[in-house]
Amino acid sequence: VSFPGVCADLVSPAVLVEQWVPGESVSNLFAAVGDGFAPLEGGGAGASEWNRGLARTILDMAIKMFVRDNFVHGDLHGGNIMHAPPVHPA
Repeated sequence: VSFPGVCADLVSPAVLVEQWVPGESVSNLFAAVGDGFAPLEGGGAGASEWNRGLARTILDMAIKMFVRDNFVHGDLHGGNIMHAPPVHPA
């Protein structure tokens, strides 16, 4: 999990400007409700390990943000969470 840096010279008391973070919106990684969406039975037994890992990471990030950091993102949704494969140096 990483967060974009703040563009300090563009910030005001009413506006927060952050760097662009490349990746794919998490909302694009899952089928939309009504578009092939099917709730998983048996506690998510039908989900792939990758899906479960991504869901666990997002949940852990949100709980850490709310409980430990005492911070609430005012517009947290799948369109504001970007996924990018890890970068491994050559």
